[in-house]
Amino acid sequence: MAALEILQEIEQAGRTRYRARWGNRQVAAETPGQALDAIYEMGGQGDEGRTTVILLHRCGPDRFFSEREQTRLGELMSAFDDSHQGGASLSAAEETELEAMVEAELRASAERAAALAAESCR
Repeated sequence: MAALEILQEIEQAGRTRYRARWGNRQVAAETPGQALDAIYEMGGQGDEGRTTVILLHRCGPDRFFSEREQTRLGELMSAFDDSHQGGASLSAAEETELEAMVEAELRASAERAAALAAESCR
């Protein structure tokens, strides 16, 4: 089984594109559907085309990582970027909170994937 991944990318001009990756192949397009169609047109290799899991991650709140958590993580990441561009660093408390939020997001990703796997086995 091959996992097909579709990622949203924001270009420097602010334009949104979608990149589909499947094995060692990848293609970018205007919409997730166009990216999916284009990658399938490239053809599968061996058993890849028989069973494919498609992951389209939409960055929004869910039961695993709330809107409040996402907002706070975004604030901390922006503060981190701003501080590094200015040659400074976050306070120790902010760094600790940022590390905890990143770990929480990682745990949420694992829990989300486990829930998806459990649903697909039904």
